[in-house]
Amino acid sequence: MNTLPTVANAATQTIGVVPGFPTDSARATGGNYTPFAVFFANPTTMYVTDEGTGNALDAGSHAGLEKWSLVNGSWQLDYVLIKGLIGTVDTGLYGYDGQYPDVTTIGLRNLTGVLNDDGTVTLWATTSTASASGDNGADPNKVVVITDKVAATTLTGSVKQETFKTIAGPTYGTVYRGVAYVSP
Repeated sequence: MNTLPTVANAATQTIGVVPGFPTDSARATGGNYTPFAVFFANPTTMYVTDEGTGNALDAGSHAGLEKWSLVNGSWQLDYVLIKGLIGTVDTGLYGYDGQYPDVTTIGLRNLTGVLNDDGTVTLWATTSTASASGDNGADPNKVVVITDKVAATTLTGSVKQETFKTIAGPTYGTVYRGVAYVSP
């Protein structure tokens, strides 16, 4: 049975790959999936952040915000939201020793969201970045937001126009590690 473990049985439960997700190792096989965080809009709609490969030159086809739908017991990839995100270069981040290297957004890491009354979901995420600094995890990053139609399963029409907006950062010396939604 596919259920989440409880506190009482967690130590004896087997961890498995989500049905429909790739089972190969992205690092070992050069695959395009590097999932990081998950948000369930409902029992059959899942959003997954993909942090990319770490190389700003190969922002892969799945880096960004993946939308998955549960169909006949297996998850299938619907589309990937990247507009206004992947390849965005932030310049002029001045540090203590002068100018910091340009930072390129290459994917997403942490994620949270909220369902809206109009059939949409608003999602906030932290970005993954790359720069000439050589330490992608330490580069300044940002918090972004996007709204998606929960019922959509293809990247067409108004969904194709959805775009990420920056709501915080990037700022030299600041790295966002998480994001949370607090109800007003």
